[in-house]
Amino acid sequence: MLNKKITVCIAVDDLTKPTQAFRIIPFILDELHHAGLSDENIYFIISTGTHRSLTHDELCKKLGIKIVSKYKIYCHSAYQNNKYLGDTSSGTPVYIDNLYLQADLKIGIGTLMPHPYAGFSGGGKIVLPGLAGIESIDVNHKPVNKSLQGKIGQVENNSRRADIEEAANMAGLDFIVNTISNSLGDTASIYSGNPVDVFNTASKKAVEVYSTNVPYNMDVGIFNAFPRDTWFLLALNSLNVWGSRDSDKEIVRKGGTIVVITSASEGIGEHGLVGKGMIHHVRRDKHGTFGGPLQDRNLVFYCPTINQNYIYDHYSEDVKIFNDWNLLIRELQKQHGKDTDAVIFPNSSLQIDSNLV
Repeated sequence: MLNKKITVCIAVDDLTKPTQAFRIIPFILDELHHAGLSDENIYFIISTGTHRSLTHDELCKKLGIKIVSKYKIYCHSAYQNNKYLGDTSSGTPVYIDNLYLQADLKIGIGTLMPHPYAGFSGGGKIVLPGLAGIESIDVNHKPVNKSLQGKIGQVENNSRRADIEEAANMAGLDFIVNTISNSLGDTASIYSGNPVDVFNTASKKAVEVYSTNVPYNMDVGIFNAFPRDTWFLLALNSLNVWGSRDSDKEIVRKGGTIVVITSASEGIGEHGLVGKGMIHHVRRDKHGTFGGPLQDRNLVFYCPTINQNYIYDHYSEDVKIFNDWNLLIRELQKQHGKDTDAVIFPNSSLQIDSNLV
């Protein structure tokens, strides 16, 4: 039985992840109520990292209307009200949301998805970057940080993941619930318990679920960003299936065409590190994570919400965006002919090359 006077903070990821928190939260609350805790001692924080705050409607979508109408809910800010806890052994300064730190019991809810250098999302990422200050996120997220290394799907010997878990431990993360999504964005598997144990167990399942037999040296590769397709800034997560920048496995041959599909339902998106004018903004073909596959290949987007002028903030002038699928197909036929070797990845932000994990 818990002390009835303790406070509980439940940290939840934002809408750039498909975590169905509204399905999970009632079970957590049942356990807390059974232990004697009252609603006024329970509150929620959205782990936005450097992303924007959620609107009321978005909070309802993420947490459920009943939760929003009954509990205190906050959105993290990377720029204020963060307390310095010291440095990790890798030298990352750990600044964490003070509202989160004030809780006696700290719970996190997130999803494992392939991540370019943390192996997968989930685990301690609910804290770093989710609840961290910009000083912490800057160091841990920096692509050129050679002291922190990791690749898609890599958990063991991943120094960037180790840095994340160390920061989460310093911040007192007590308990997590992590899920794995299916191709529709629904929950396929769920794990709960000690943060490190849960992540290590769930990551093995994630490798199994997301692994894909991938062909190489195709003329055209079509990469659908779903479910990471809310922001145009996230579109190149669709190349997760390609693997790391230094991989010698090339899905699309040099001179071929990469087609990225994204709905970008919220437009460009807001990111405090890589958005236009931010500290790590760089043209995507020169980016330390995504730049490799973009070299010596044509890149086009199919996106119904973004116009061509937006492209130039993030891509070179030869990158095209199509709002009409039929026009895009005609362009591909013009470039490569009708007898083209093409591959389609329906959930390429979730898929990982089975040869690379």
